[in-house]
Amino acid sequence: MSLRRISVCVSLFAVACSGSTPPGGPAATPTASPTPSGPSVDIEKVEEIEGWVRFKNVKASKVKVVVEGGNVKFTDGKGGFIVPKSDYRADAAQDYAEIQLGAKLRVIAPPETLGEMAFSQETLPARASTECANKSTVCVPIWQGCGPVACDGGGAVIGACCGGWTAANAPK
Repeated sequence: MSLRRISVCVSLFAVACSGSTPPGGPAATPTASPTPSGPSVDIEKVEEIEGWVRFKNVKASKVKVVVEGGNVKFTDGKGGFIVPKSDYRADAAQDYAEIQLGAKLRVIAPPETLGEMAFSQETLPARASTECANKSTVCVPIWQGCGPVACDGGGAVIGACCGGWTAANAPK
């Protein structure tokens, strides 16, 4: 290899490491990954994990989880929801309860809006379209202001949410 080639390689390497603009044009600038707009679901309370909506800190919450026959009832005394027992699991040692995505959710009383709505902007609109056939959704925020989001009218659980909403004021 000639001395000139070595010199050019070393120069290009030095320019690349220094962040300076190399001869012949500006250096490519990395683009920041887009961040979702709006509030996000509080993963300290509830999150979606591997096909399940996980409710954290069961012992500290004011929500009662009661198994009744083939159903599980989640209630805070004034509202809540019911899902089939087959779509429920819990881990007392890890202090969480989960319901499976796709579980048929029945709302006990119309959910109240509690603060700003938060949901996964990457998945909720697509799931509402496919799973709910573009019908409205409900968010039942009984878990410290967060909870499951499901298709309105006894439909499938399609994710986690915070803030709460009824079909009438559901995000579009």
